[in-house]
Amino acid sequence: MINISGMRNKAMPSVLRDRLISSIARALEARGFSHISVGNMHSCFDIIAEKRGSKLLIKAVADIDSISKSDVEDLLKLAGFFNAYAYVVGSRRKGLPFPKGIGFMRYGVTCIGAPDLEAALDGSIINISKKFSGVSIQVSGPELKHLRRLVGLSIRELASTVGISKESIERYESGSGKAHSANLKKLEEFFGGKLSENSAAQQANFRYAATGSIRFLSIRNAPFDAIAKKRFRYEAKEKSASMHTLYKVASFYSKVTEAFDDDHPFFIVSKGSPTGRLKGIPVLTKESLKKMIDEDELLNAVTKN
Repeated sequence: MINISGMRNKAMPSVLRDRLISSIARALEARGFSHISVGNMHSCFDIIAEKRGSKLLIKAVADIDSISKSDVEDLLKLAGFFNAYAYVVGSRRKGLPFPKGIGFMRYGVTCIGAPDLEAALDGSIINISKKFSGVSIQVSGPELKHLRRLVGLSIRELASTVGISKESIERYESGSGKAHSANLKKLEEFFGGKLSENSAAQQANFRYAATGSIRFLSIRNAPFDAIAKKRFRYEAKEKSASMHTLYKVASFYSKVTEAFDDDHPFFIVSKGSPTGRLKGIPVLTKESLKKMIDEDELLNAVTKN
């Protein structure tokens, strides 16, 4: 599958960005993906797509070198939340046309050229250049040790199973050594989760107790200010922005509810503010959210007519 990252569009004229997004949307549609474009809102992703449970978060940029670390962190945080593959699709690198048939990792996100997106969607393998992806990644030692013990393997057994040396596993768990992206991929594929230090920290926010209220994770660079997940997904935005922005967000939320059955977006207001609905999207108060003791209450609040 593919992986995409979040970033700012300062280096990309709006016309070129719109063309690239339209091209990506056509490629997704031709392959049976349900997809939604964020539109002209400032966001760490431009398209979210889904097909048979597999989700993609895609960011379009003119020059892939314009991606900042903070942009990628937002994209990866959302990818972890949605259990999606994140990709950055660009047209150039260092002002030159992006090389065809090759990609590279930048801050943990797969970056590919626009012509390779369709090939990747069709299952073709895109080579990741070691020249760009050779940066070692800090593994979350405690998370790796926890998962290894959870499946009942010794360090030697895990090393033999995934094809990594015993000494490397020991270094990863102790925090004294970083992993090459190829070794990190082997471990993540074996355990079925992210193990980079940043990703592990983000995943901790998505673990919920068996009972009690749902905890929301704050998001900066997206059409929502907070997200949560239990049986269903919830996207929330505080109703403090301009009405113009709120109507754009509401339009995006309406598309989300049409395309994805498990998503329930809503707006949050302070005590005393009017509730009800904004362009069909529920409006709840902060106080009412704090009083909810389980997901059933929240689900009832965001789905009742």
